[in-house]
Amino acid sequence: MSKHIYIYSPSGAVRDKAAFKRGIQRLKALGPGLGTDIEVEIDEAALASQQRFAGDDAIRLAAIRRAAASGADVALITRGGYGLTRILPDLPVKQIHKAIERGTAFVGLSDFTAFQAAVFAAQAQHPGQGGGITWAGPALLEAFGGEGAPDEITQACFEDLLLGQGEGTGWRLPKTPPLIRMPPEPGRRAFCSAWRPVTGRKAIGWPSNTRPCGAATWPCWCLCWARLISRPLPRRRAASCSWRTWASIPTASSAC
Repeated sequence: MSKHIYIYSPSGAVRDKAAFKRGIQRLKALGPGLGTDIEVEIDEAALASQQRFAGDDAIRLAAIRRAAASGADVALITRGGYGLTRILPDLPVKQIHKAIERGTAFVGLSDFTAFQAAVFAAQAQHPGQGGGITWAGPALLEAFGGEGAPDEITQACFEDLLLGQGEGTGWRLPKTPPLIRMPPEPGRRAFCSAWRPVTGRKAIGWPSNTRPCGAATWPCWCLCWARLISRPLPRRRAASCSWRTWASIPTASSAC
């Protein structure tokens, strides 16, 4: 089964065209190693430019709408920067929610956090409509466009996202989180911590039995850190854990 990645620019303009081309080629090259074909679709305005932005506000909003309508497995931004806060009031959140429910993973970093917060906040206001899950992950230029090879951990986690799987070391906490940080059980090591946002602290997730790993906001990227501190790695397998985010923190989707 092929995988479809949609590349678009909702924030800053792409200045490094060579990095853009390298990133596209590296994404396409992931296919053989994963046993699948990778289709990389480039938005018509991905290389647009107006001042610091990837086109004016209307152009970037149209790019987001096309990404939501693409039916892609992953909608990946080219880069962060600045610009999304200018268009949040007009963000097509209903269309984005429907795209997420159909299986599109919106992935990005930096300025993309504003997009994530808006989508999550809209879903929180209407909890029955679903579709509020986004992914804090790489951007095309930063992760795949460099002159050197992509970071091994970043690429491995992105591959896990494409395949809907993950692995890592974690621990089980009570379904009702405590008011203070819960340390891991003795002998277990992991990077992610669980907090309740009573004092505005920034950490975010804890295991639960409510959603599969692939449906959470950023489990793969948390699991990346678990990989770093728990080598040697076990054989990759479909994840059996599940995660959820604490809804009250605006940056919940990217603070891991």
